[in-house]
Amino acid sequence: MADYVRIQNNIVMELGTFADQAEIDNKYHADIAAQWEIDTAGTAQQGWDKLGSDNFATPAAPTITANMVKTEARRRINVVMPGWMVAREVSGGTAITQTIKDYAANIRTDSGVLEGTLPSDYTDDSHWTAAPS
Repeated sequence: MADYVRIQNNIVMELGTFADQAEIDNKYHADIAAQWEIDTAGTAQQGWDKLGSDNFATPAAPTITANMVKTEARRRINVVMPGWMVAREVSGGTAITQTIKDYAANIRTDSGVLEGTLPSDYTDDSHWTAAPS
C-alpha cells in the first residue's frame, strides 16, 4: 500500500491510497501519463508523489506569495460583494451598503499586512476582518 498526494500548481488536489504499483499503473497512469509523472522512486515532484513512510517522499509545502494572499482577499470580498452587485450599483441600481464597502476596505488592509509577512496559514480567519452578518 502507498499513500499519495496529487499536487497541481502547488495546490493539493487529491489524497488517497494505492493498494500496489499495479493499481497506480491501471487506475491513474494511463489517464494522466501526458500530464503527470508517477514517481515510483519516491522523489518529490510535481504530479503524483508517494507519502507517509521511509520509502515515500512528502511534498514540500508551497512557497506563499503575495499573489496567493491577494487571491484570498479577492475571494473574501467576492463572498459579500460579488461582481453583479458592483455592476448593479454602477449602473444606477441598488447601492452597496457602507458596511460591505467598509468590510472590503478592511480586507484590502489585511491583505496588505499579510503580503508583507506571508504567513503559512494566510487563509486562516484569524488574519482577516470578520465578514458582516
